Amino acid sequence: MLPARELAAPDSTYRGKESIEVKTLDSIFAGLCSPANNVYLKIDTQGFESRVLRGARDSLAHIHLVQMEMSLVPLYQGEMEFSDLHTLMRDMGYALIALEPAFFDPVSGQLLQIDGVFHRPAEGSAV
Repeated sequence: MLPARELAAPDSTYRGKESIEVKTLDSIFAGLCSPANNVYLKIDTQGFESRVLRGARDSLAHIHLVQMEMSLVPLYQGEMEFSDLHTLMRDMGYALIALEPAFFDPVSGQLLQIDGVFHRPAEGSAV
């Protein structure tokens, strides 16, 4: 976490470390979903959104709606912020269709994060 995140949410400090196994969505998608399913992907990964998207390049061909948390100011080291995530999603054929406030600085009232919902129509259909 960067200082802006810690200042806005002092109770969200690090409490410890855990080792976990990380898998890409591409490596597990076929075991979870059929290409015929309507898949809604929610990404809430504390600054790792762009890495999740990189590990889902093949799976995204079957995902028409994606919701993700996006920072408007730097909150996590190495994260991709809103404007870059928006450009990445647009380049992958998604359109931003909704925004929802997600995280505010309680002192200043500044909006720090939003949830964006992106839609990519199936081939041959309209948005």
